[in-house]
Amino acid sequence: MTERGCLVDVPAYDSYLEALCKGGKVDEAYKIFREIGSNGVEPDACTYSIFIRTYCEVDNIHLVFRVLDRMRRYNILPNVYTYNCVIKKLCKNEKVEEAYQLLDEMIERGVIPDMWSYNAIQVYHCDHCEVNGSLRLSSRMEKDNCMPD
Repeated sequence: MTERGCLVDVPAYDSYLEALCKGGKVDEAYKIFREIGSNGVEPDACTYSIFIRTYCEVDNIHLVFRVLDRMRRYNILPNVYTYNCVIKKLCKNEKVEEAYQLLDEMIERGVIPDMWSYNAIQVYHCDHCEVNGSLRLSSRMEKDNCMPD
């Protein structure tokens, strides 16, 4: 696109990257993502979320955390949806303690967890018959003013 003199903004890049990822061309998308800055366009939280969601879908939690680390380095704040994708994947991979750490990070960074943030962890507790964990999480939800529906 830029070779032809077209100015490309973040939403245009995001659409292109999203299409590549959905088409299974994640490596190609990531190569373009790394080049975005050289075109004068700064990726935003939505851009990073494309890769986080994609890496969650293909069960590559290592790359999920590499992208999250990059966001931290560039002081880009993930949104609640992005955090929820990772929390859900961590719970599905039996890493509930890491999910709780991410929940704590959300709050520390000013991102308010929603019902879905807690629900992923609650499902883990219920699936593993962890009544005490479920009760503790319910208490935490109440303390954090997040009421289940």
